[in-house]
Amino acid sequence: MAAIVSLRELPGYGFEGPRGWEGWGLGRLIRHVRQQGWIPADLLDDVEVLCEARKPYGHWRRPMDPGTIGRQVAEALRHEGWDADPEPIQARILSQEALGAARTALRLYYGDFGRGPFDDA
Repeated sequence: MAAIVSLRELPGYGFEGPRGWEGWGLGRLIRHVRQQGWIPADLLDDVEVLCEARKPYGHWRRPMDPGTIGRQVAEALRHEGWDADPEPIQARILSQEALGAARTALRLYYGDFGRGPFDDA
């Protein structure tokens, strides 16, 4: 997301980014890019999901706080039965999150949203 804002600041593009944008977090970058209309809303919706999903892994949380893997496993056990083995459940949850994150990142990366002012081809 930051690279997309950065490319818009290239000479000849006619855009000057907001002051201090380089220090923004992903959530704020998403909001800014959404306001500019540079990326389709449905893809930004998926990037927001990814942004929220990564928070328990990149920011300190208690083990059972919302969004943590511990909480997700506990919720799955509540639905599947408390006798179920938590390890395969954890592996399934992590695999699903990783796949969703990879798909979103690839859609963003290969979506050609970062075209600069000199990319007319």
